[in-house]
Amino acid sequence: MMETAPGRTAAQKMGIRAGTVAGLIDPPVDYLKVLGELPEGVVTEEDSRRVCPVTVWFVHDPGEYEAALPSRRTLATRSRLWIVWQKGWRDGLNGNFVREAALAMGLVDYKICSLDGVWSGMVFTVKKARG
Repeated sequence: MMETAPGRTAAQKMGIRAGTVAGLIDPPVDYLKVLGELPEGVVTEEDSRRVCPVTVWFVHDPGEYEAALPSRRTLATRSRLWIVWQKGWRDGLNGNFVREAALAMGLVDYKICSLDGVWSGMVFTVKKARG
């Protein structure tokens, strides 16, 4: 797993490229501050029904995260699924919790980064079956 270089915006770290549509799930009111300057032509869609090339899921509560994870899992088959949480230990919610719950659902993380001073994130994909 790779840690990204400092000095880039969160959007750049997350692979949000010019002209991309980024889906946002449960974003905080200041999500544009969290993502930093967006590349030209990027469109964000909150709680969109369509599958976007990049989806950023802002997780706020461990119970809600676990309950929604099975339905969100399918996004990882067609979208770069970033699961982000507030840094530190909040009501049992931290990076280890996010990773372990996702692994139990058949997801695997392949990149982690700090988005800003408050938020961290991991990108997940569906674990490929060996065979």
